[in-house]
Amino acid sequence: MGIWTQRLQRRGDVLTSAASRGLARYREQTGVSVTGPVHEASVLHMASMDRDHRRSHGVVYTPAALAHLVLDEALSSGRAQSGAVLDPACGTGIFLVAFLRRIARDIAASGLDPAGDGRQLFLTAVRERLWGMDTDADAVNIAMIRLREAVQLIAPGPVPADLFEQNVVVSDFLRQQPGVPFPRAFRIIVGNPPYVSASRIPISDKGYYKQNFASAFGRLDLYTLFMERACQLLEADGIWAFITPDKFLYSKSAEPLRALLTKRGTVESLARFEAHDAFGDVATVPCITVWRAAASDQAHLVRHSRVTISKEVDGPLVASVTQEPRKRLQVHNWNVVRHEVDGLARQIIGNHRTVKDLASRVSAGWTTGYNPAFILQGASVKAIEPSLLQPTVRGRDLEANNIRDRGEFMLVPYSWESSKGPQLIDIDDYPLAKRWLSRHRARLEQRHCVREWGKAWWDLHDPVTYALRETAKVLVPDVARSNRFAADLGNFVPQHSAYYIVTRDLDPLVLAALLNSRAVELLVRTQAPVVKDGFSRYRRQFILDLPVPEVSATMAAQITAAAEDNTDAGEEHLNSLTSTLFSVDAEDVDRALTNLGPRGARANIT
Repeated sequence: MGIWTQRLQRRGDVLTSAASRGLARYREQTGVSVTGPVHEASVLHMASMDRDHRRSHGVVYTPAALAHLVLDEALSSGRAQSGAVLDPACGTGIFLVAFLRRIARDIAASGLDPAGDGRQLFLTAVRERLWGMDTDADAVNIAMIRLREAVQLIAPGPVPADLFEQNVVVSDFLRQQPGVPFPRAFRIIVGNPPYVSASRIPISDKGYYKQNFASAFGRLDLYTLFMERACQLLEADGIWAFITPDKFLYSKSAEPLRALLTKRGTVESLARFEAHDAFGDVATVPCITVWRAAASDQAHLVRHSRVTISKEVDGPLVASVTQEPRKRLQVHNWNVVRHEVDGLARQIIGNHRTVKDLASRVSAGWTTGYNPAFILQGASVKAIEPSLLQPTVRGRDLEANNIRDRGEFMLVPYSWESSKGPQLIDIDDYPLAKRWLSRHRARLEQRHCVREWGKAWWDLHDPVTYALRETAKVLVPDVARSNRFAADLGNFVPQHSAYYIVTRDLDPLVLAALLNSRAVELLVRTQAPVVKDGFSRYRRQFILDLPVPEVSATMAAQITAAAEDNTDAGEEHLNSLTSTLFSVDAEDVDRALTNLGPRGARANIT
């Protein structure tokens, strides 16, 4: 018997202060009042987990309103009104309880009373249809008790003691589980699978996944494997519906998954959230995907919804719904935008070369692993040997065609005198740096690069392979509300919150101006990943695919002059020049950007 099951049996328990804070946090994050010992135990179980455990196991709260929205999306086509239902990461049972209530509602709609003449039908349907599993034994205990309590509330009377013992079990959905008494196939699989990125998956597990899952590619995440596994366990014409991060719609790592889903079945619907606040404590922008295990022709329409979280009412709101041709879900990208905007975006992309064609390197800036030790400003700068200090900028320091120098320096513990390239210093040769870094030695030795990779405790986290500061490049923040590309002609080391582009044959000033153009802004607003508070995410793969038209020497000189003119007239001239290069009408681009709404809101992308 789990600890939380024991707590349920002691209804007189007094909550500890830590538990009380957990309940308060749950109410704040989900908007759900905590009533009754079963719900209380569920929240206490979540609150008992520390942040690292929750992140490594992908444990997040699923507000009841979100669970109901996922079921609404799953059942919008009228399918899956019967048959077995599985939540493969059921936690404490939020989706199963929600589906149980729908079973009762359907029985009532047929003219029978689940608490009266339809009670036996209700109990039979619950036993035959509801199934769940999770690797957390205490969560499974709570889920079974919550389900029994829900049955008792809907249909008072004796409840079979073993009603859910075979249906809700401790098991790992991603591994073959002999002996689990589940149906061979399900009509519907639904839930909120764990979000666990590649960096948090043990090496042994990665090996298993890559051997057994076609979609286990690159920087995989567990939720994508849940999608593939769900495809294998559905009945013919069955569906799965998951709420997950929306990264799988466009990331390079998820391309094998998108190919697999396209080949094996049909995307029925995509519900896109506008911002990260669907889950109170997880800064991820989710989407709800419904997939059917049946092929469809290219004319099939995908239901595309825009979802927002209202501050005035509880739960999410479906703000708009459109029908999009299935052929628009290309394997390389499943972003869906409005037809007229999509047409203009295709025109901007045209047959131009891309950043990939002209860049020798596109990467995130250097990660130190512990900024307080390596990023210095003010008086602390004088405490380090000058040869180890390089001016540095963060993403927040970048503006369109401009870099704000905040007077920060990165301590780069490398010597540049060898013909072999940068060489890590012997820290004993630099007493000032050694004295400074020794203050932070305990923290520096705890970094992953030291513990796992065996790097010296005074080294940076990232490899230092060439003179990044002295290299001409274009910088851009990793997240921003609008395009903020800026040329650096060899002055700064970018930190990890900025990306840099080293070009082979185009002046960085010209490239930055082109990438700051309103035409490229439209591409970013409609196609870039969305992160916290509606910001766009400038991932490497997305940057590589941005179009760059050919520029004559005369046009390059005009673009440079216009970019350096910080007046409204200069901006309009630059807009006219870049629109000409992208072969689009500047007014059309401005009109499309206006229709999209305020930057970051993405209000009308449907």
